[in-house]
Amino acid sequence: MGNQDMDQLRKWSGANKTERIKYEVPTIKFSGRDGTIQKFELGDYKNGTPIVEPEMVILRARRVYSSFTPTARMFSNEHNAYRDHITLWGTDNQKNFSKVAEGQIEDLRKDYPDLELRKALYVLYEGEVFKFTVRGKTRRHYDEYLKTLKKEKIDIFSKNTKITAVKETNPAGLSYYALQFEAVSDADLNDVAPKLQEVGENVDAIDEQYNSYLTPATNAPVTPVAPAQFTGAVSTPDIDVIEIDENGDEKKMDNIPW
Repeated sequence: MGNQDMDQLRKWSGANKTERIKYEVPTIKFSGRDGTIQKFELGDYKNGTPIVEPEMVILRARRVYSSFTPTARMFSNEHNAYRDHITLWGTDNQKNFSKVAEGQIEDLRKDYPDLELRKALYVLYEGEVFKFTVRGKTRRHYDEYLKTLKKEKIDIFSKNTKITAVKETNPAGLSYYALQFEAVSDADLNDVAPKLQEVGENVDAIDEQYNSYLTPATNAPVTPVAPAQFTGAVSTPDIDVIEIDENGDEKKMDNIPW
């Protein structure tokens, strides 16, 4: 084929403007029902390997919104900030995808008030980048941990963070497990830097491509185009407080346009 830079050739050919940029990494999942943490190889969402009180470096956090009904679920693209423009997608029991709406979350919640925030954490664990999604009480514990580090002017990526499952009870008397986050030592920035660059460059490229398809008109709230099953979503309390292992969700989300 010759000694040529294939990435540059694809750029010149325009292929990068028609193909969706993806960044796929293995996953770590947590079950709020029994407090177990498992890691999964890339593309495998069923055969996890248990890990106990893992120590990891949190490289970057992304935001995702989701909502569930008995017959359908919605989720947004990954993004960085509260005021980012996002797109909502829905899937029914037959795993059919459709675009639901787009705009800023403060406007989308007027039509979809049960959208709940989760955080997709890109972490360095045992020398490899994983995606670790946290929600409910665990997500709130993460936010508290991040706030504490910021108060002390500590970058989260500079610390090895220990993850521990603890049993809690909500006001309704439901017991569940949530994760606590603790900085236990300084991370080796020589190991962190190239992985942080890898994550940053990939997710920034995804955002750049997503934003390139937006025009000034689409930066304003868009009239919802959702099928009936996506409107008036009813939140299930367990979704918020229990980390539910949704096998295959990341794979499904990777297959949608955004």
